[in-house]
Amino acid sequence: MPTAPGAAKLAARLNWNPQSMHELVNEVMNRVGVDEHQARAGTGALLKAAQERMDPVEFEQLLGSVPGVRDLLQAAPQQSATGGLLSGIASMIGGDKSDMAQATRLLTAFGSLNMGRDEIMKFLPVVTDYLRTHGGESIVDDLRAALRL
Repeated sequence: MPTAPGAAKLAARLNWNPQSMHELVNEVMNRVGVDEHQARAGTGALLKAAQERMDPVEFEQLLGSVPGVRDLLQAAPQQSATGGLLSGIASMIGGDKSDMAQATRLLTAFGSLNMGRDEIMKFLPVVTDYLRTHGGESIVDDLRAALRL
């Protein structure tokens, strides 16, 4: 099956193979001490939180630079009615893209996975280390800015 021009070069440059997202999930499982579902969904929730605040062009660059990110986004927990209500209240107070609204959505997502703030703080270095290795420092800078880190 033919590949897009430059795809092999991009994959080689990124040191990526079809198992790379599996590697990230395993790394999260090992370093954070969570199960596979929590690792996939929690990573997806972090990326979704960043997506909400990143410029769409920058986020598309992240998607293009780190294959498999779309799959993790789909694994993120769906907003529950309670989480949506809390997020809505936080949005009314500080705006939809406020730090409070983002933190509420992220805490709600992690809460639905039986995790909390401590796990969020453990996920962050694992995910940023992986993105730095496979996507570069500028992607990590964009992610950190979006998550206000």
